[in-house]
Amino acid sequence: MEAEFKETSSALAEACVDTALLRLAVIRTFTGSDTEDVGAETCTFTVSPPNIDTTATYRDSITNLHVIYNPADLSIVSWEEI
Repeated sequence: MEAEFKETSSALAEACVDTALLRLAVIRTFTGSDTEDVGAETCTFTVSPPNIDTTATYRDSITNLHVIYNPADLSIVSWEEI
């Protein structure tokens, strides 16, 4: 069960990275934090160029991602769980 919870929290955190990148595609100067509903769950993200940090919790499983992106084209430079 714990592996399934971790898989779900990871998917939620990844969805928040995608949401942050979409926000940046629309508002290139976006900075700040937001909470995103993903189905019945939520995740949070913070954008501080060139960094995106996300947190997602499912049951007792937490996933924190730190992503560095290229502001010029929004490509991913690095991606790690912290």
